Amino acid sequence: MPSLLRPQSNIFQISKDNISEYLDSVVFIQAENKNGEIKGYGTGFIVSLDGHIITCCHVVDNAEAIQIRLKIKEHIFWCSAKIVNMQRICDLALLKIEGYNYPPLTLDSKNPDLGQKLILLGYPFGKRLSDDIDKLNPSLFSGNVSSINSKNGYDRIYVNVEAKSGCSGAPVISEEDGKVVGILKGSIIDQGKNLTEELNYIIPVKYIWQHLVEHY
Repeated sequence: MPSLLRPQSNIFQISKDNISEYLDSVVFIQAENKNGEIKGYGTGFIVSLDGHIITCCHVVDNAEAIQIRLKIKEHIFWCSAKIVNMQRICDLALLKIEGYNYPPLTLDSKNPDLGQKLILLGYPFGKRLSDDIDKLNPSLFSGNVSSINSKNGYDRIYVNVEAKSGCSGAPVISEEDGKVVGILKGSIIDQGKNLTEELNYIIPVKYIWQHLVEHY
């Protein structure tokens, strides 16, 4: 297991004074086909100094090329990423970009508690929030853990955190200690006669080690 992907200590609580440190670690992902045409967008986040990135498998699955846009200390740059491991069953992908000294987020392999306060940092609706993709900023959403249930043999952490298309792969962070507790996967949708309701859920961090890192 790469040592930089092991759980790290973090004594800082997220606040308005240090939120920029977290934003620097969140990346915009653009998936392309073999002709260079855009297949879709998603979100990911840096987990090691040497450029490992976590996102959802469905964000990059079947992409011929993956472009990553980083915004670190107000500097914008793009780079290509390669898939180093991917697990469709738990919808996780581990990407790698070249370079070093990237700002990683801290991971927490324990499931969060019921009611725990969370924030999500992602790129809803791809590039549509800005006229200039290089000036696009991540969005912050907040909420709580609604429940933890098992589905198809895997834990799902259901949250009442708002999330939109394009946020798949986004880090979901505990407000208490600033650690990533999960990765936004998607939602359960119930379509009644006159009402469509949904509940978002996240993939627990523990599956990063079980399905990506231990076999890397």
